Amino acid sequence: MRRAYDFVYMRTTIKLDDDIFRAYKQRAAARGTTFAQEVEDALRADLHARRESTVSEPFETLVFHGDGSQALIDVNDNRALQELMDEEDAGGRR
Repeated sequence: MRRAYDFVYMRTTIKLDDDIFRAYKQRAAARGTTFAQEVEDALRADLHARRESTVSEPFETLVFHGDGSQALIDVNDNRALQELMDEEDAGGRR
């Protein structure tokens, strides 16, 4: 029968199953530390690894320079863009 242990650390209850509990107790005894120190070290290592995995390279925006020809429409002109899209919709193209 597997048992679970409730370990309270800094007002937080952590549930550990029997195998994990024993492993941390043995690890603490072998290192001459306490069970609480071993659990705290494991939590710190996990948080550190999670922070490192969320750091990513900056996003690079690709820029297209075109072929030098004149633009057919000013993309900053919302009205012109809407008219162009309406013409395409009316013509059956999408």
